[in-house]
Amino acid sequence: MTGPAGHLAPPGAAAHDSEEYLGMVKSYNARRGFGFIACEATASKFGRDVYIAKAEVQLLAAAEGHMPPPPSNAGEKPPPPSLEEEDLVRFRVKLSAEGYPQAENIRRVRKFHGTVLDAPGEAATDEEASFGRVASEDLATARGVREAILRRASCGRARLASGDRVTFCIQDSEPTLTIGGEAVVDALLVMLVPRPQHNLGCILGCCILNLPRTPAPGRWGGYRPDLQLDCHALGDRIILSGLPQDVDQAELMRFFSKHGATQVGVAVSRAGAFASVAFPGMSEVARFVARGKHTFADDKETRLARLLPRCACSAPQGPQ
Repeated sequence: MTGPAGHLAPPGAAAHDSEEYLGMVKSYNARRGFGFIACEATASKFGRDVYIAKAEVQLLAAAEGHMPPPPSNAGEKPPPPSLEEEDLVRFRVKLSAEGYPQAENIRRVRKFHGTVLDAPGEAATDEEASFGRVASEDLATARGVREAILRRASCGRARLASGDRVTFCIQDSEPTLTIGGEAVVDALLVMLVPRPQHNLGCILGCCILNLPRTPAPGRWGGYRPDLQLDCHALGDRIILSGLPQDVDQAELMRFFSKHGATQVGVAVSRAGAFASVAFPGMSEVARFVARGKHTFADDKETRLARLLPRCACSAPQGPQ
């Protein structure tokens, strides 16, 4: 349906995609009635987030049996039905006339809460990593299954630990698996729930940030290779190391501000260049490391950043 990431679909591409996807509502404007869904599968396929039209939200509300709330004043139109940011949804994709992905057949998915029993491992690839387990009373009540499997691919680059609280969902029609004589299911779209016990120095994630760059002004061709930065999520901030000399605060802020960052500082030392990206709190950082792919618009083009696995997670040394 599309060419390379960030490019429109070629002429004659199918208007509808038969595959069903699972994603999270990234943003939603309740007043104007539209938003976007973040989904790693669609980001890889279409190179951008999936648009949610007002009409599709109205269809979702009708399917769930929700009546729109009455207007606050006589003569006003009732506000559109609402989705909430971080709602989990299933959906299909159709292409707009311009070739951009739009969500259709949206269904809200139940979000479960649980406690990590064993954290998933780290490996060179997600497929090689050992899986962990999460226990959930919500899941036991709804499905009669008390535990779910935590696969590394479903946790993004989050570094979970035993006792962490997480949210997740499961496949609607997924058959239960049996491990050690107990029935389990796969936990999907896993996200850490920060708690007061988490101090601001705890490591929430370790990865390599692959960040595409805009063409350099004034250079022939303008091409610049993607950034490959060591990325450590520490409480309410992200520490980056391995910055090239031509990376500045403005370039990093263009990307991280779209994920809630409030400030970027860059420091240069004999050991190299480092950056500290500050967020309002740990929730924004947990949300960032929960996904392995992030789309962002820069210089009138949508690009795809990737959080790649690291086998060894050691905290970077600060500037000297």
